[in-house]
Amino acid sequence: MVHLRRAHLLSEVPAEVVAALRLKACRYCGHAWEAERRMGAKSPLSAHEPQCRLNPKQVRHRWAAAAAAGGGATDGSGTGSGSGSGTAADAAGLYLFDKDHAEWRRRLSTFLTSVAPPGADLAPLVASGARTVAHVPHVLLASWRRLGAAALDWARVEPRQQHAWLWLLLLPSLLLHVPTADLKRRHTPLSRLARAAAVLDGDFFAALAERDAGIWRPPPPGQVGTAIGTGPPGAARGGRRARGADAGATPRPTAAQRRALRLVVAGRLSAAARALTGDPPALRSLAVWLKALRLFPRAGPGQATPASVEADFAASLSRAAEFGGRATTPRHVSREAVTLAIRSAPRRSAPGPSGLRMEHLWALGDAGRDALVGVVSLLVCETSVTWVPDAAKRALSGADLLLLRKPGGEDADGLPKLRPIGMPEVLRKLAASALAGTMRSAAAELLGPLQLGVGVPNACERVIHALEAHLGSNPDHAVAQLDFRNAFNNVARAAAKAFLSRGLPVVNHYMEWVYGGEGPRVGCG
Repeated sequence: MVHLRRAHLLSEVPAEVVAALRLKACRYCGHAWEAERRMGAKSPLSAHEPQCRLNPKQVRHRWAAAAAAGGGATDGSGTGSGSGSGTAADAAGLYLFDKDHAEWRRRLSTFLTSVAPPGADLAPLVASGARTVAHVPHVLLASWRRLGAAALDWARVEPRQQHAWLWLLLLPSLLLHVPTADLKRRHTPLSRLARAAAVLDGDFFAALAERDAGIWRPPPPGQVGTAIGTGPPGAARGGRRARGADAGATPRPTAAQRRALRLVVAGRLSAAARALTGDPPALRSLAVWLKALRLFPRAGPGQATPASVEADFAASLSRAAEFGGRATTPRHVSREAVTLAIRSAPRRSAPGPSGLRMEHLWALGDAGRDALVGVVSLLVCETSVTWVPDAAKRALSGADLLLLRKPGGEDADGLPKLRPIGMPEVLRKLAASALAGTMRSAAAELLGPLQLGVGVPNACERVIHALEAHLGSNPDHAVAQLDFRNAFNNVARAAAKAFLSRGLPVVNHYMEWVYGGEGPRVGCG
């Protein structure tokens, strides 16, 4: 009889051993146990699960004992009155994070050095493709609050430390990722409690392996269309779904329909209608991805340069510099503006490459929110250029692309016309929102005579209504509509930067660390 120690995860056991011993994973810790009963007694799995260290009942019992020893009180939910928002496991100090934080930090440093040695680019590591939960689950709330607050505070206190930014952008997907269907088909994934325990105990490699299992990757050249997710929706389970359809079973709602139903429940009827009638996403394949990358050309010899812009637009740049030198032009972003940007951030916004969402940041405790304000304030001032490492800037300025199909059929290459929707990092969006709120009035005054819809809500709708009103009162006038192919992505950065840096100097540092690199950082969304 093969004896399996408790340290073996079911995913680490050979398939023939699993079949021979009829092993199953514990629902709490994910380790392998025999599920067959012996001589009328309980099976090893049935005997283990009630005593598992990660069983919520056992966690509550240990927390109650620790609270009694410390004189604390408990309530019916298992949360102590003196522990703030901590769960039972965190309050009892059961993990290395609480028992020996210095040792936990040493293990974290070893882990980060291993996965990202000096000089490594952080963007590919952060942009893993792992999908994170929309809201922090209750069972992970206290762990996320403790770990998230510590990660934000580390980046705020030591912004020159590359590992601080890497850990801040790596933590959401390590702790809050959703196991993919491919992972569930191959083996039982770790439970949420087991995943949190791995991070809090310093077993970061196990959490990283769990996150990276089953993530879609672009196929190598020559195998286009063979990767997971490149076929039509439901292709992987096409046999089962087709048989159900033939039998007259009610078809399952699509992803767009499920999203529309959630929006209806939230009272967002217009968003629900857009979810049902919006453009479908393009199929995920290497050919489509390479075509999307061609939409973002790098600077070439025929594009504008700072010298050519200064020579061709000397009068406009002079007026912008005069406006930027006025005493009323904002020079810095206040802490109040940063706080307002965080509080007014839209709900259910798409996450960036790291998987960090606004719902995750709102779930932080008081310490985490204070650290968040400090981090965003750092990203809108001069320290973002002088202190933040280049690798961290590239990771923070990256964005995932949601590739939608444009109406009108396919291009000459046989691929659909693409409409890319950028999904940048949440921290970068918060910094941009704080800057926009600070310079809104000044930007409207500077650009108002030349640019419509600046500094007003619903700018596009206002432009359309104003145009319709003008044509109604002047029916003999005509309107020229020009559609330049991929015009937005071909705008010369040199021209925009030259004008904005003179007229609104408060945005200089943000433009430098976000757009000052070689080109845009995009990931496969």
